[in-house]
Amino acid sequence: MPAPYTTTGSTAALAAGSTPTLNPDSNLRIPAAGNSGRAQAQVAPPAATLSVPQPNGDPSRSAPQPPAGPAGTLTGTQRAGSYESAQAELQARGVKVRRLEIDPQTGEWHFIGSLPNAQNPNISRTYETRAGDQLSALRAVIEQIDRER
Repeated sequence: MPAPYTTTGSTAALAAGSTPTLNPDSNLRIPAAGNSGRAQAQVAPPAATLSVPQPNGDPSRSAPQPPAGPAGTLTGTQRAGSYESAQAELQARGVKVRRLEIDPQTGEWHFIGSLPNAQNPNISRTYETRAGDQLSALRAVIEQIDRER
């Protein structure tokens, strides 16, 4: 197949204003359906097959899931049994700002939560923990809040 255009051989010639010319014998149009006068393009089989995402086997490294619906509220010394119930516990205690992230180097979950002062909402108490999984990090902050009350 002939080249679609001719080149001058150097970028300096192009910079000087030389423009490549198109090859008039080259047909760049897409052939109409059923046009048997042209060679049909060969389609290669896919190199990879996509499938449904699978868990990596380490539940502590999965992203936190938002609550699916209203969660029950725990009181006193009851322990939160799921991520959703721990979030509901934090909400019930008045924690306003929450950030949960994983440290990619250590694999530990880092949780920061802020609880506004009842007398002065401009002042907040910040709680911070690190744990091996999401739920343990949330539970640790809940326990810190309960100890201070």
